[in-house]
Amino acid sequence: MKKMLFVGFITAAFFFSGCASSVRVFHDMDRSADFAQYTTYNFLDWTEGNLKTINEIERERIRTAFARELESHGFVYKKAGADVSVKITVYHREQNQLYPSYPYYHSPFYSPFFSYYYNPYYYSMYPRIYNYMERTIAIDMYDNIAKKHIWHSAAVGELDYNPQKREERLPLVAAKMLKDLPKEKVEGI
Repeated sequence: MKKMLFVGFITAAFFFSGCASSVRVFHDMDRSADFAQYTTYNFLDWTEGNLKTINEIERERIRTAFARELESHGFVYKKAGADVSVKITVYHREQNQLYPSYPYYHSPFYSPFFSYYYNPYYYSMYPRIYNYMERTIAIDMYDNIAKKHIWHSAAVGELDYNPQKREERLPLVAAKMLKDLPKEKVEGI
């Protein structure tokens, strides 16, 4: 009975792992910075590489998503003389993931019942490689008075080639990246 519960738990974990968010977010901050004193922000220019690799429509989408999220935290956009400057950088790189081969007699999911309909040995005889493009969006905040780096956050995930889906997910990614910003979120925005 314990073995069946264990196998059931592993199977459920396997299926529900696909439901988890595919974007990983990382944060770092200057603990000595007093975020309560910052009220205004501006954007720094895009890098030369981002100007070449990301079209203007996508750059504007990204900047708008972060502007809305910053404003929900109480920041106000100020073109010149802002308290903090925000730098957004986007990186792309090719990735691949190797799924090793497991003959069915070594597989923990092998069942004689499934072997009539699905032959795991046939499908997993050779390792499979999944190639994809990974995208990283990084946001850095700089204190303009003290001239120091105060906040860094990066989101890493698989690039979706559909622009509409990217546009739908971008506000969620921006919110996730700035969720732990030590400036309270203003309700109703």
